[in-house]
Amino acid sequence: MRRNISFSRIRPLLIQFLLILILGLSTWELHAQSNYQRRRGRKTGGKEIHLARYDRYFLHYGFLMGAHSSRFSLRYADAFASTDLDTLHSIHGSYSGGFKVGMVMDFRLLDQLGFRILPTVGFYENKIHYYFTTETERDTQVRAYSLVEFPLLLKYKSLRRGNLRMYIVAGINPAFEARIRRQEVDNLDGVARILTVPNHISAEIGTGFDIYLEYFKFSSEIRYSSGLSNILSEEVNIYTRPIKRLVPHHLTLYLSFEGGPRD
Repeated sequence: MRRNISFSRIRPLLIQFLLILILGLSTWELHAQSNYQRRRGRKTGGKEIHLARYDRYFLHYGFLMGAHSSRFSLRYADAFASTDLDTLHSIHGSYSGGFKVGMVMDFRLLDQLGFRILPTVGFYENKIHYYFTTETERDTQVRAYSLVEFPLLLKYKSLRRGNLRMYIVAGINPAFEARIRRQEVDNLDGVARILTVPNHISAEIGTGFDIYLEYFKFSSEIRYSSGLSNILSEEVNIYTRPIKRLVPHHLTLYLSFEGGPRD
């Protein structure tokens, strides 16, 4: 008999693989940086400067990958205090892991200011726990979904120090849920479950650093995202009735690689 492999089962393995890859690439990058400084190239004050003309170009392309932790925050509805829900003690969201992959388009506006468009696909799994006064066990709703995201970010950079440059980013992130995945989950068996709207927008802020290597620019970044809109579906069932507002929050570690001209 053929077995269907659930995405939620392989998700932890994918997250572990991505975290190991991130640690491995970070270690390799630090080793490579040390080696590159001892190789031939343009030197200033005894230090090799890689990609010296990199920031003069208007547009750069690259790719990114990231591992995130996400959860839902919620606000109770008036129905939470009604007599027919008097056995419901509380509702809480918990953190769950996931990962993202995407492209980088970086536009130069000024020497220390850039604009970034980052088309990204993210894989999420959020849990909401319902606690009752009459039961020791909890009822957990799991919302697994995939998002196509388009972060639009301003990037303010420090002055370059050798091959290192710090920066901060801030902007908005419109996100659209993949319809195929959504229909597959929502129409699974007709059982009531927590439902969300397919589109939302978030505000994002983060910080990181750029390291200029011999052939490309490597960046490591941590970014926080907070939803600006209520993503709770208007469909009313036993899980959505006690909730008035549902908002996603994400904390993500990104690694990005951008190509550049060689001097």
